[in-house]
Amino acid sequence: MSIALFSGRIYTAVDELPAAEAVLIEKNTIVAVGTNSEIKKKCTRGTQQIDLAGKFVAPGFTDAHTHVWSMGRRLSMVDLRGLTSLAACQEAIARSADKASPGQWIIGRNWNQNIWDNGQEPNRQDLDRVTPNNPAVMIRICGHASWVNSRALELAGVTADTPEPQGGKIEREPGTQIPSGIIRETRQLVEYLLPEPSPEMKKQAFLKCQTLFFQNGITCVHSFETLEEYKIIKEIERSGKLKLRVYHSLPPEDLELFDKWEKTTTPQSDLLWHGHTKLFADGSLGARSACLHGPYLDTNGDRGIACLTPDQMQQDIEHSYSMGRSVIVHAIGDRAVTETLNAIEEARKKYPGPKRDRIEHIQLCCLEDLVRMGQMDIAASVQPMAIQTDRDVAERIWGDHRCGRAYAWKTMADQGLRLIFSSDAPIEPINPMAAIQTAVTRKSFNEPDGQSWHSEQCLSVETALKGYFEHAGWASGKEALFGSIQPGKRADLTILSRDPRSVAADKIKDIAVEMTIVDGEIVFLGL
Repeated sequence: MSIALFSGRIYTAVDELPAAEAVLIEKNTIVAVGTNSEIKKKCTRGTQQIDLAGKFVAPGFTDAHTHVWSMGRRLSMVDLRGLTSLAACQEAIARSADKASPGQWIIGRNWNQNIWDNGQEPNRQDLDRVTPNNPAVMIRICGHASWVNSRALELAGVTADTPEPQGGKIEREPGTQIPSGIIRETRQLVEYLLPEPSPEMKKQAFLKCQTLFFQNGITCVHSFETLEEYKIIKEIERSGKLKLRVYHSLPPEDLELFDKWEKTTTPQSDLLWHGHTKLFADGSLGARSACLHGPYLDTNGDRGIACLTPDQMQQDIEHSYSMGRSVIVHAIGDRAVTETLNAIEEARKKYPGPKRDRIEHIQLCCLEDLVRMGQMDIAASVQPMAIQTDRDVAERIWGDHRCGRAYAWKTMADQGLRLIFSSDAPIEPINPMAAIQTAVTRKSFNEPDGQSWHSEQCLSVETALKGYFEHAGWASGKEALFGSIQPGKRADLTILSRDPRSVAADKIKDIAVEMTIVDGEIVFLGL
């Protein structure tokens, strides 16, 4: 199969030929890039020729931090995103409960007390009122806390006598040890009871997500889940239905299991592969569980939750290195970042050699730690859309004195860090154009004429655009195949209705995806 794209504004991401008009694809590979006339001469009778009429072409976008199965699972949950009061959430939950059989679990996601009219976290009684006949779990928008009802706590055996879990917290009713209904970080205390979907349901959920990614111009995702999800995607690949590239990282407890299982199955491929271990240093801003050097402003000296002790973190990193993996570490708070860097630094002394380590989120960070990341060549994987939901609460609970070094993407770029963009789906929407606009303007979509939030950290459009492809290949060990439009690279392309560099910054999110090509195949064609 041969495809030629003509009359496009092709952004190659190659210094020697930064722009071009046309590109020729043979099977799954880019074979030529140049002017219309140059590519026309190379076409054969069987070449499919497409006139782009000035549309913008970029290397295929990678969403470098997703939870694909969680995203697919969310499609069947009660969706509480954007609801601005406890009452509105209760109404949505009640509608679902009315349709459920007695005893059936009611599962929801995306509540966010920081946008509610009273700003207060809910409790089990608030959920009991609308789920009298069912156990219920509502996962916070960040994924780092659960709101559960009394029946769920009863079934899970979580009582006043239950000790605090390591790396987590059970909130208690004032003056007692009775669980309030909020569980931070260690959601599995209750969620282990949730009914497990069948493999076929998981496959269908993944395929729905695959379509959504293509519609948003995304050709590759980095997914952070377990070996069981990897096996299901492997089955999809064997069936010929896997079109999206998936780079899968695993929790440390799955590494030996993966290596043993891999000997019994077909090899990893350029569509589905694995190479990192995912670790957690802390929780989230909104759940007040991001681990900080100083206290939150709205708590009594609370500094968040460290999911691992420094020794445990170092041991897990050393274990990963010993098994041939680099690490991806979730670290949102500044203390979490500091302790992660300390652990990586010590582990590298024992296991020297090239690494492709990454820190995810880095929402609050000390400047000296960003300097260290650059010196250690540790990639910064960030989610621009987080500003849309986090900026107001960050000001309120971190304070302006710390927000000057929050979401410090310009500083990261200036320090020469490998800056990688992602959505953390299903936490944030997967639309790259909305994320690019946010990185460029640092303005709320609800207040487009407002002030940029810490404008000194605004990125150029080109730097933000590159966040979706420049270093994602390196981060997954595939930089020789992806990240630019040049002969020899795989034919993964994202075609947009307009060049993001040529529109007003506050209009970038309105740019449409016209076509998505993966491995030389058109997998999405806009109307």
